[in-house]
Parts: sequence; structure tokens; C-alpha cells
Amino acid sequence: EGRPTESLEAYELYLLGAEAKHRFTPESSLESVSYLRRALEIDPDFVQAMVTLSIVLLYQADYAPDEASAEALMIEASRMADMAVAIDPNNPDALLRLACLRTFTQADLAGAWGPTERNPDVLAVAAWCYSCADHDQSPLHWAKQAIALNPGHPDWYLAPVAMAALYAGDLDL
Repeated sequence: EGRPTESLEAYELYLLGAEAKHRFTPESSLESVSYLRRALEIDPDFVQAMVTLSIVLLYQADYAPDEASAEALMIEASRMADMAVAIDPNNPDALLRLACLRTFTQADLAGAWGPTERNPDVLAVAAWCYSCADHDQSPLHWAKQAIALNPGHPDWYLAPVAMAALYAGDLDL
């Protein structure tokens, strides 16, 4: 997969931002955004920093003080994902983030996910995001398929299964 950036400083800021993101608090989210923005100031083409910033901005939209603030955060998150895909059109993280955001922000479901059958992480996230659209059994199928493809899956795979089952009305899991 190649180097994510030539700048050690930008990479260190990215790692700090990713670590702060994983604390899942409003305060750590602000800290993460600060680190990631600084990484992008150093290397404006650092795709993984853009993708991670997009994720954090979407988290922030969940606890924004009002609808206008939430919408602005979602627009910026989408812009980061669009830029990441423009820079690296084959980057699976960037493509996944863009598809997820399109599902949340535009309900752009037709073709948003593309071929995902071989990548369990993509399937799990697709199930997580698409289940919110509440259209059919596909997200539940994807979530189960992700687990089948990756028997040693991380614990977070269970969240998409639960979300997809809930929206599909399959409460007997």
C-alpha cells in the first residue's frame, strides 16, 4: 500500500488524531480534529488523514448543538471524503468513507457501495451505514457475510450485525 505521507511530522499528527478519535468523547473529538487539520496543513494530499478527519466530523455531527451545525459538519466530512477519493480513486478507506457519507447525507444507495463481497471490513461498514436506510435484508446479509469471511473479526463487527438486525426486524439473532 505505499507510504501514507512523506512527512514524519504529518504522520505523527495523524496517529495522535486517530488515537484521540478512539476515545469517543466530544473533547477527544475536538483534539482529534486539531491534530488531523495540522497534519493536512503539512501534507494537503494525505489521504488517510482526510478519511479520518471525515469520520471524526461525522461523529461531531451526532452531538452538534443544532441542525445547522450538524449539517455544516456533514458537508465538511463529505468534502474530505470527496477530496480523498479525488487524490486516490482506488483507496478502499476513502471509497468506503465516501459511500458511507452518501448513504447518511444523501440516501445515495444506488451503486454507492460497489463490489464489496471480498472485503469483510467494507461489508461490515456497509451493513452499518446502509442499515440506517432501512430498505431490505441486504445489510444483515452483508454483516453476517463479513463475520463469515473474517472469523477472527474485531468486536466492532457486532455493532453492524445488531444495527442491521434491528432495522430488518430480525430480533431473534
